[in-house]
Amino acid sequence: MKKDIDDDFISIILPSEEKELDELVDLLTPLVLQGYSMGWNMAAQAVGKADRKWSKLIMPQLLDVLEEQKNLIRGMGINMFKDMVLSLTGALASGASMVGIKEAIGKAIGISGSRAERIARTETLRALNAASNKLYDSENIVKGYEWSTVMDSVTRDSHSIMDGERIKKGDVFSNGLRYPLDPLGPPGEVINCRCIAIPLLEEVEENVTI
Repeated sequence: MKKDIDDDFISIILPSEEKELDELVDLLTPLVLQGYSMGWNMAAQAVGKADRKWSKLIMPQLLDVLEEQKNLIRGMGINMFKDMVLSLTGALASGASMVGIKEAIGKAIGISGSRAERIARTETLRALNAASNKLYDSENIVKGYEWSTVMDSVTRDSHSIMDGERIKKGDVFSNGLRYPLDPLGPPGEVINCRCIAIPLLEEVEENVTI
């Protein structure tokens, strides 16, 4: 097949990228907001301010983070589409039969589904950490943070090393993040991260790993 025919064929098979990305953002936004609520309420309880329950009045403090997260979701969605197009283009270029093309479509959709699940998990945890950090930063009682890593067989080495690292409030951890799943951090440091930052009520003399 000629390339222009291939492109036309793919555009017919695949849904509108813009529409799908908008739907992905709309689908995940409630999960992100739920993550904010959970993180905020958890942090409020940790610093003895359980009465500072999450409400829409708090939302302005997290609007910038929400926009960052929406942009990240869209960026990861674009990568999913690129993989689907490559998968279909490869099948067409190799002269695959309709059965082969259907298999390529199934594989592409499978990749999309697994990645969508990973994005949802990452963004929910990112929201939880972001909301916690916002509340902790607003409390004078919190003096710093300690990085806490889930230690198991799938933990990335860089985060295993960081377990127990402490920083003063306003500083960043040794990997450049303000808190686990920081939206400003590189994908390799945040995707599928399950770490949390524990608030420290005592003064941190210097940034250390214990």
